[in-house]
Amino acid sequence: MTNKKYKPQMIARESAVKVLYQMKIKNDSYEDIMFSFIEKRPYDKDLLSLILKKYIDNTDEIIKLLTLKTDVSYESIPVLDLCIIHLSVCEFLFINNPRCKDRKLKCSTRNLDNSNFS
Repeated sequence: MTNKKYKPQMIARESAVKVLYQMKIKNDSYEDIMFSFIEKRPYDKDLLSLILKKYIDNTDEIIKLLTLKTDVSYESIPVLDLCIIHLSVCEFLFINNPRCKDRKLKCSTRNLDNSNFS
């Protein structure tokens, strides 16, 4: 099923969702949540930190982009789903997007406007 080589990355992504969910529900800071965060399974700590740092640095751009590209009301989306969507967009645009070296919203928006993502 899951390639064990990538399991620490998968657990890091799951952990990022957990941390962001706690940040949104409890309105706590990243530092406060990470201070008490425990994950018993081995995970990629660098990837977890990178995902959350990129999310925190680019939250406004992610929200702006989703607002422009969708017509869904944020109030109608469950918090967990919103966390998954935000982190997915964050990773796609700011971590795994080789087309944009500077990772700016302008470049990201241009890439989303194209029908061909390759």
